[in-house]
Amino acid sequence: MRSKAIFSSLVARYRLYIFMASTFFVLALGLMLGRVLFAGKRFDFLLSDAKGYYAYLPSVVIDGDLDFSNQIRNNGAEKGEAILERRTPKGYVKNKYSIGLALTLAPAFLTVHALCLTLHQLIDAALVTPNGYTPAYQILALFWIMTLGLVSMILLDRVIVDHFRLSPRSVALGITIYWAGSHYSYYYFVEPFMVHVVSNFWVVVVTVLARATSQHVDRDKSLTWPSATLGFAFAMAVLCRPTNLVFLAVVSFPFLTAMRSRKLRFFLRFTPLVVLSGAVPILLQLMVWRVMTGELVHYSYEGEKFLWLEPALWQTLFSSKHGLFFWSPLLLFSMVGLFRHLAIRGDSSDLFLVCQAVSAVLLWYVNSCWQTWWFGDAFGGRAFLELSSLFIIGLSLFLEYSRQGGKLRVVTPALVCAVVYNYVLLTLYGFAAIPRGNYLF
Repeated sequence: MRSKAIFSSLVARYRLYIFMASTFFVLALGLMLGRVLFAGKRFDFLLSDAKGYYAYLPSVVIDGDLDFSNQIRNNGAEKGEAILERRTPKGYVKNKYSIGLALTLAPAFLTVHALCLTLHQLIDAALVTPNGYTPAYQILALFWIMTLGLVSMILLDRVIVDHFRLSPRSVALGITIYWAGSHYSYYYFVEPFMVHVVSNFWVVVVTVLARATSQHVDRDKSLTWPSATLGFAFAMAVLCRPTNLVFLAVVSFPFLTAMRSRKLRFFLRFTPLVVLSGAVPILLQLMVWRVMTGELVHYSYEGEKFLWLEPALWQTLFSSKHGLFFWSPLLLFSMVGLFRHLAIRGDSSDLFLVCQAVSAVLLWYVNSCWQTWWFGDAFGGRAFLELSSLFIIGLSLFLEYSRQGGKLRVVTPALVCAVVYNYVLLTLYGFAAIPRGNYLF
């Protein structure tokens, strides 16, 4: 009874989420310091693809250009010389990654850069060298990313409790178990600069704003602020990962609400705001492409493509080569919760959930069509992390139904096993004891 009372308090749940984020922050720094002290590695969270996503910040802010040559030479990019040889028609080093992560991290980067510029005048220490890559820059950016992840969970808590009328206890447990027990945890504290936590943040914001806009339509309230911010958030999500275009189905939720309530004319009055606010970050990306390639619209993933008629639908879900459910079996409980809600207790008129389900199916198909459907040396199905909102909703529903049916104690051991399994894989993966880019068996 005491745990129910604690979880029913919004403040208590926020404290729980803050505690989890703080714990993961300390764990991330601890793991990095362990790499430095015991493995002889340098302090560097910018692993793999993260180097390309992040490089825009030091290049533009510090160098005042889009030439990444010195970033590649001075900051440990693997196969640096090979990367330097790959140039655009205008002579710039190719960077296939879009600017969404860099734009999101800009407030933290500019803050720590101003601080380092000031301190460097007073003390000549490597820690405060204003080059964009020292631990000071990375620690503040790490804090910013983890804060965005924390905000994502807080927003989802409010939306799920309000929309699905679930007990706060089930929602709090759903969020914490997903946060700690799925592959999201790996990208939250081991490789946080790999765009996914930031990308998911923008998708969550889109989800929350789409619902808020829909509520404003129902209540005949002004759509000015939700429409403007919805367009911006959706554009940022797409600039983090272009495949987030599938969440246009979520963006369409207010439009469908307006149609159903015969208020389409009222809604369309605010549509230009959605377009204009989303155009701002998109125009920045077009300008970057124009400078670097001479083209306003540019396909940066040269040599990589989608095989639209050959989707690896089964493999992306169940293969030992980073299949979503094979690496994160916890998500199977989410699927049970969602299917039970839709098929037994829910109904198809819940457009909010239906729009998210449509986006999930589209993302599944798109990910399955990518020629490297396993997404390289990934920890599990990382390309599905932007579906965190749906997974948490499903897990919260599963826990609610289990609690109401008196089966929570029965399913708890299975949930614990799924969480333990996640950390066993994470440990083996971290020590390269299992294949990183291939089948486990």
